[in-house]
Formats: sequence, structure tokens, C-alpha cells
Amino acid sequence: MNRKYELMIIIDPDEPEKRVLHAVGKLLTDAQLQVASQDVWGLRTLSYPINKKKRGRYAVLSLDAQNSPNIAELKRELLMQDGIMRHMVRKSQSSK
Repeated sequence: MNRKYELMIIIDPDEPEKRVLHAVGKLLTDAQLQVASQDVWGLRTLSYPINKKKRGRYAVLSLDAQNSPNIAELKRELLMQDGIMRHMVRKSQSSK
């Protein structure tokens, strides 16, 4: 069964966007998730400051998983990743 997930991340505006996205891509590959599509929204004003920063770069990645991925482990790795201010992983609505 092919499962679909969505990952939204807010990238620190002081970090190189390409480096952070490349590092996230490696984490996803290690978690046996494939990036189906990537939509970078660019620099946006945050609703509230995060780490004393008022702006961040948003990116949404659609993911495909052949096997059941360890989402808890992926979330833990994303927390430790430099350059990511916030993240959210959820099952895609089309995976039901």
C-alpha cells in the first residue's frame, strides 16, 4: 500500500535554503520516503516570533512511502536539524 504524507517546514531565513532542503531530502530518503513534489512558498511574515525571528521561508513537500515509515523518528530528526524553525508531518487526505 502506498501511503502519502505532507511535510511543511519553516526554514530559518538566515540559513541557506538549498542546504536545508538538501539535508531534509537526505533525512526523507533515510526514512524511506520519496519526495513527490516540493513547493517553496518563499519568505513570509510569521504569525508570532519563533526564536526571536519574525520571518521564515515556508516549504511544503508531498511524500510517498512504499513501506510504513517511522514518522516519530523522522520528527525527532527534524527537531535536531539546523535551519528548521518548525515542522509538521501529516497524512495526506488522498491517502485514505
